[in-house]
Amino acid sequence: PVKPETDAEAERIERFKDRRDRYKELAGQIRELLAPCAGGELVAFHEGFAYFANAYDLNILDTILVDDNNAPSTREIAAVIDQTKASGAAVLATEKGGEQELAETGATVCALDSLVYPAGDGQDEKTAYDRALLGNAQALLAAFEGRTGKAGG
Repeated sequence: PVKPETDAEAERIERFKDRRDRYKELAGQIRELLAPCAGGELVAFHEGFAYFANAYDLNILDTILVDDNNAPSTREIAAVIDQTKASGAAVLATEKGGEQELAETGATVCALDSLVYPAGDGQDEKTAYDRALLGNAQALLAAFEGRTGKAGG
């Protein structure tokens, strides 16, 4: 290991180690929680969700992109419904807010936290982010269980 040359550098290294350890623990909790969903098929509303799906053995059949700056138009919602039906996915993972309009996809609609938090002192955002990640995992588990009677199958 490299020895820090300053106290500030030593502090940064410790903060990094703490953050690394916290995320390893959180990833383990999420992995355990989503284990029953392994191989579960879903449609995602944002391409950024792929890292999460890959990390926890979920299969994204399709990613539906809509304009991030505006609410989806009626045409976009119709396209999402058609794409989701065509994919045969059990779950449609979307951001919170538009769940009602997507009910006719045939998939269980799962509203997820977008995990975007404003900058601040850091601590509140860290715990909020951790809670949101766990909440997203719990929502996905419930969606897969609700769809099939058991997760992943």
